[in-house]
Amino acid sequence: MAKNTNKIIAGVLAVVGIYYVVKYYKGKKTESIATPEPIKETPAPTPTSSGVFPLKKGSKGAKVKEVQAILIKIDKSLLPKFGADGDFGSETEGAVVKVLGKKTVDSQADIDRLNVIYNKKTFPYVTRNENTTTGFPVYKPF
Repeated sequence: MAKNTNKIIAGVLAVVGIYYVVKYYKGKKTESIATPEPIKETPAPTPTSSGVFPLKKGSKGAKVKEVQAILIKIDKSLLPKFGADGDFGSETEGAVVKVLGKKTVDSQADIDRLNVIYNKKTFPYVTRNENTTTGFPVYKPF
């Protein structure tokens, strides 16, 4: 009698297991057939409100503040009146002209140029070791 009970319990468990496996895979098929949501287009931000390139007189935002902070690191006297206020005005335009030689910051490459100018001023004797592929700076005293 005990053998028959064990067989019955095993059979019931097998049927229940098969039921859940079939239910799981049916759910998978319906998920993969679902149609994707349409992509919502967002309007491009305006240069004067969000600080996207080109940065010019009248631009405001985080990128302007980043440029101003780098200019202050290069020379504090470049932005003596307003500092890094996030507003690209006449003072910032004059500082950019003095350092970059033009009135606007056209791309991230110009910000990178400002950083290179700052680094060359701050670390004049550190240069890239040309004999390695790692690119670690090597101190050359003279």
